[in-house]
Amino acid sequence: MDNITDIHEIDSSLLTDEHVDYADLITKTAMIADNGKYDETECSKDFEFSSSNINIDELFGGLRKYVKPFVIWPGEKSYLLKELKSYMLKCDGRYFEPFVGGGTLFFDSGSEHKLSVIGDVNPQLINAYIQIRDNPEDLIKNIERLNSLWCTDEQYNELKKRYNRKVMSGTSDIECAALMIWLSRHCRGECYDVGNDGLFYPDWNCKLNSEPIDIETIRSVSDYLRKQKTVIRNCGFEETCSDAAEGDFVYFDPPDDCSTEEPDWMQPKYGARRFTMSDHKRLAALVMELDKRKVKVMVSLPRNFYNLHRLYDDGHFNKFSVNLMNSFVKRNCNISNDGDIIITNYEEPTFENSEQAEK
Repeated sequence: MDNITDIHEIDSSLLTDEHVDYADLITKTAMIADNGKYDETECSKDFEFSSSNINIDELFGGLRKYVKPFVIWPGEKSYLLKELKSYMLKCDGRYFEPFVGGGTLFFDSGSEHKLSVIGDVNPQLINAYIQIRDNPEDLIKNIERLNSLWCTDEQYNELKKRYNRKVMSGTSDIECAALMIWLSRHCRGECYDVGNDGLFYPDWNCKLNSEPIDIETIRSVSDYLRKQKTVIRNCGFEETCSDAAEGDFVYFDPPDDCSTEEPDWMQPKYGARRFTMSDHKRLAALVMELDKRKVKVMVSLPRNFYNLHRLYDDGHFNKFSVNLMNSFVKRNCNISNDGDIIITNYEEPTFENSEQAEK
């Protein structure tokens, strides 16, 4: 129960005997956080607050300010969000995230910096970000048209074929972005993924009445991207942060190391290809170079991939081990490793749930 409290940042000290039952509050808040929003009137009614003065914003730890990602991306770090935030530095410069994916950390913490630069090698993902930033209302019209469809296996596969034809032709437009977002909501696992050919392959999730795409999420993401004056780059990780300089902060969340025990289509992808050990070595070399430029860097890696940790054995870098949170997270996230290693080139922050990792 205490761990769930940590995840959703509820200050239990604000609750007294005259307020709601604590366990009920945690359960309700977890549901609210999963939806990415809450209604203050409904919360007050459901939790039966007394007439005493209780600050809803303080109680919910600023939950209403959170911008929900518009797509679930393989390897996303929502289950480690609070830990990642705890290790971040608030720098005067720009925020860089070269493996942005669904942007879990970016949408939560990027606003703490003056300007953001995000990048990815997947052209359809970057197209979706650009369309949301620049043409949100036209995109919403396309999504609403798709939301109105009765989603069957036949309908899903027809739209998947249409989307993949556009991908093969190199098309990046509003319809592509709408189809990508819609397909990722209605596919099995509700997580966007591609095969070795770069085409979207997941099957239908067999839900005739899947939750429609939240239009307000698209609008809030668009507002966030524009207010942050976000630079969006469709390129590799080295090029994305090629102009990072002193005072900037870079967060790397690379695909896991490949395993020879897994079939090729299950390997972690970088675009449509595998992200190999040689790619991790290039990344480590880039981190060393950024460190020389006095750029603050944070890298997250699976804790059980020791061959990757050794790439950062230079005594200048700090390693922190973060355990998986609790049974609530394990039930709601498809997580195969037992935690992460967070690597930084700056001093250890104060964080009660972390421990110095063994080198």
